[in-house]
Amino acid sequence: MTDSESTGAARRTPIGRRRLLAGAGASGLAAAITVFGRPGAAFADNYHCCNLIFSPPNISMSSCKNVSQEKFSNYIWVCNRNGYRCSCCEHYTYDTVTGSAATCSRT
Repeated sequence: MTDSESTGAARRTPIGRRRLLAGAGASGLAAAITVFGRPGAAFADNYHCCNLIFSPPNISMSSCKNVSQEKFSNYIWVCNRNGYRCSCCEHYTYDTVTGSAATCSRT
């Protein structure tokens, strides 16, 4: 008779490494969702190579480049893919994307 049998204490079952890591992963994911919230739908859509938030573009390139007031900003980049060279632009109002623009030409 062992000590645990004589005292009536419950016998502990060892936890396997996979089960421990799976539990840690699940609880880590739950903690991340609690802190950061659930992820929304991905914004990026492919307009040739630009991956614009608004695709197809919803404003002109000149409007996108217009940052005449302090509340406006933009992000402009160039990309090449599948025989296209594109100038891409995202227009922001107070850190929120409010428009996308692109001009693409065949290379």
